[in-house]
Amino acid sequence: MEEEPGMSRTQSRTSPWPPFIAIGLAISEVGIFLDIVPLAIGGTLLLAGTIVGILKETDYIENPWRLSTAFSIVLIVLGGVLIELSIQFTQNDSPIHVGTRGEAIAAAGVLLLVGSVAGRYWQRGQY
Repeated sequence: MEEEPGMSRTQSRTSPWPPFIAIGLAISEVGIFLDIVPLAIGGTLLLAGTIVGILKETDYIENPWRLSTAFSIVLIVLGGVLIELSIQFTQNDSPIHVGTRGEAIAAAGVLLLVGSVAGRYWQRGQY
C-alpha cells in the first residue's frame, strides 16, 4: 500500500505555476473588462509570463524568450485591432469604446517584448 496516494515516484514536487496562471487570468479579465488599465497590463503580463514559465518547466520549450516574444507580438496585434475597432466605432457614433482596452493590451505586449529582448541578451551574457 502506498504511503502517499496520488503521488507517483517520479513526481517529486508540485508546480508553483497554476495559482499564478489563475490569478493572472482573473486580474487581466477584471482590468480589461472594467477598463482598469494598470490591472489589465499587470494581469496580462502575469498571465503571459506564467504560461511561458510552466511550459519551460515541463520542457515543452527550450527557450522561453522566443515564446514570450511571440506572445508579445500577439498582444501588440490584438491591441492594435481593438484600437482600430474603436476608431471605426467612434466614426459611426457607436456606444462601444474599446480603445483604452486595446491600448492596455498593446502596452502589455510592448512591455513583454522589452522584457523578452532584455532577458535574451541578459541570459547570453551569463554563458
